[in-house]
Amino acid sequence: LEVLGEDVSDAREGELVAMRRGGIGFVFQEFLLIPSLTVLENVELPLVYSERTGLGELARKALESVGLGDRLSHKPSELSGGEQQRVAIARALVNEPDVILADEPVSSVDPARARDTVALLVDICRERGLTLVMSLHNLDLARFRHARESRCELGNDLLLPGTHLVEVDLRLAEFNAHGRDFGRL
Repeated sequence: LEVLGEDVSDAREGELVAMRRGGIGFVFQEFLLIPSLTVLENVELPLVYSERTGLGELARKALESVGLGDRLSHKPSELSGGEQQRVAIARALVNEPDVILADEPVSSVDPARARDTVALLVDICRERGLTLVMSLHNLDLARFRHARESRCELGNDLLLPGTHLVEVDLRLAEFNAHGRDFGRL
């Protein structure tokens, strides 16, 4: 498996951690926000393990980029589902990664807000020149320019049958899992 131009098939755990920490941002299906932390603290969390300075300012900018600059001191329970997912998006962006991996990023969001949330994520990735790889069950949400879609028919440890992988950007990603070559998206 090649990630960010490096073969990670035989990489050690420490090397993988460093790659995930700096080069890849994750948006999870469930928001995975820590309820006792503020919105700002949730977004700062990935930075704690980096060697970067100015954590609060970086987190604030990430939150402003998703329209939540006025909600910094709120707790996750004080936010709507769509706002919580935008916090999760800001958390994925805060380390300025090259790639965003989004696992069903709107499955826990009100359907009326799902399209707006996907559009926001796509727009931010385009603006910053990031590659976005999303799994979606609702392919209608992925109808945007420069999107390439691959449908997983086999199912394996990575993808369930019927899941759509959508990559946005001009870069291509290679996927190979358990000997099954998914080719280039």
